[in-house]
Amino acid sequence: MALSGVAFPGFADEFTVTGSTTVTNGGNTIDGDDTLTVDDGASIVTAGSSAIVTTGDNNIIINRGLVSSDVNAVDPNGDDITITIVNHGTIRSNADAIDVQNDDSVDITNYGTISARTYPIDVFNSPSVVVRNFGTILNDETSSARHVLDLDGDNSAGSSAYVYNAGTLTNGAVDAAIYLRDFDEVAVVNSGTLTRVGTPTNNQGLIEVVDAADGLTLHNSGRILALGGGVALELVNDGRSDIYFHDGSVISGSTYFNGRIEEAHFHFGTGVSGRYQFGGFSSTGFVSTPGNQPGDLASIDVENGVYVIDGDYLNVVDLSLKNATTRNLVGLLEGLQHGGVSAGRGSTSSESTADNGKWFSAFGYHTDGSATEFYHDFRGNGVGVQQGGQLSNGLDYYLGVTASDIESDADVGFDSTGYGVIAGIAQTNASGIGWSLDFGVMHLNSERTINDTTVAATGLDSAEENYLAGYISPALRFHNKLNFGETISLRYAAIVQASQDYAFTSTIQSFGSSVAHYVSAEFVKATELKNGMILDYGFNVGSVNNNSTDIRVDGFTSETRGRSWVEGEAMVGLTIGQLRSELRRSTEGRTALSFDWRRTF
Repeated sequence: MALSGVAFPGFADEFTVTGSTTVTNGGNTIDGDDTLTVDDGASIVTAGSSAIVTTGDNNIIINRGLVSSDVNAVDPNGDDITITIVNHGTIRSNADAIDVQNDDSVDITNYGTISARTYPIDVFNSPSVVVRNFGTILNDETSSARHVLDLDGDNSAGSSAYVYNAGTLTNGAVDAAIYLRDFDEVAVVNSGTLTRVGTPTNNQGLIEVVDAADGLTLHNSGRILALGGGVALELVNDGRSDIYFHDGSVISGSTYFNGRIEEAHFHFGTGVSGRYQFGGFSSTGFVSTPGNQPGDLASIDVENGVYVIDGDYLNVVDLSLKNATTRNLVGLLEGLQHGGVSAGRGSTSSESTADNGKWFSAFGYHTDGSATEFYHDFRGNGVGVQQGGQLSNGLDYYLGVTASDIESDADVGFDSTGYGVIAGIAQTNASGIGWSLDFGVMHLNSERTINDTTVAATGLDSAEENYLAGYISPALRFHNKLNFGETISLRYAAIVQASQDYAFTSTIQSFGSSVAHYVSAEFVKATELKNGMILDYGFNVGSVNNNSTDIRVDGFTSETRGRSWVEGEAMVGLTIGQLRSELRRSTEGRTALSFDWRRTF
């Protein structure tokens, strides 16, 4: 074993393992205020004794290599001490990989792999535990009941446990991935994956919290998968608990309340839609805490939709697809506003490109919608062709066809494709005041994927539906009224979506028909460049108001509340010959790029 550093009692020491070694660390050289570093490519491998044993307070262990033993691999000793462990390499044991006892405070961060036959991380009687995982922690025992993180507090006032997982926690058997007991405060934040391979015969939760005086705070935007079925989340004799399911959250397995639960509050963020089962092997379930009436939790909050309770199932219906469809049709209208004879003058595609002339146009657009409280991340694309001209009465017109696709990024989300027809008429008088009326009807095929906690393997179920959506949109335009070469546009649109029925394996979610009202004001200024190109720029402020919609799940009905949102956009466009391109950026973080190629004949 190669060590750098010399131990001086009473001083902080640094030790570095730079090569391979097999030792029995009976000397306890890490004895307080010390740092032990195992370099990349180095190792400490033992048989019959722990690989690393420490005494004293405030020790730090940093592993970039291999630490392995057939007994406990890392074994801090002492009472009321603080130990910090950072693993970038591998810690492996046929017993416990990390075993901390005796009232110790623990801070563990893992970027590598921690594996064990019993407990990968075993903490007992601790006042404070912090575990952060960005790598892999697993129990590879397939027969014995062992937790991956077995964290026990000292039941003292102010005791706390915090687990942050952005990696993978895997239990090869039937016990918990995260087990927390006898802490005042408990918090779990999961954006990674928790899995259990085995099929339990009791109510063991994949996350289990026992005797937490102040309850559990859980934020989940990752996967919690009881692959063999059973209970995903178990609360046992806890205080108030707050459970947050964010965009990206997927749960497989039920939620089980065991014993006295003071309160349970469930919060569902935008993009979360699913069927959540409550109860365990010996429970009749019901969406309730013990002592409450069936059907009642302390609170259920759905940020972007509604919930429907059906016995021991809590059905959450998110409206992201509905709102994203509205947003995509608004984007189509925004592109059509500038499709006419000089886009720099703010003309619409319902205005002809030349007096008594005809024109043909091909257009396309892409939008990248960032998550908001009304829809989660999605991408939208559309293409189309138009032909227009001027009638004998001086009325401008256009007819066209379009195709579109919008798709969300998360597993629980949507994918919607469609095609349709668009049309419009317009007229502008000699004073520069114009009006237009645009129409559009789309046939949509939409697939929605929800989180169904009864699906053991993935927690996901999908269904699709065909339906119609359309708009009618009048607008007024004022050209150069401020003598600034500007165009000011005022637009209203009624956007209608027909009713929809999504038949999932275990449930049917039905949406009633809906109407959204869109109003906007836009200011555009055009400048002709020396090379004949036209640069236009401006801004748009728009507001969407959604009417209430009936949601029906398995015979139970709930009504969404009407909601509104306001969005501002900055835009810049460039016309080169017959081709115009435009870039828009919204206050909601949405970016849209469009083009329009036009030819007169």
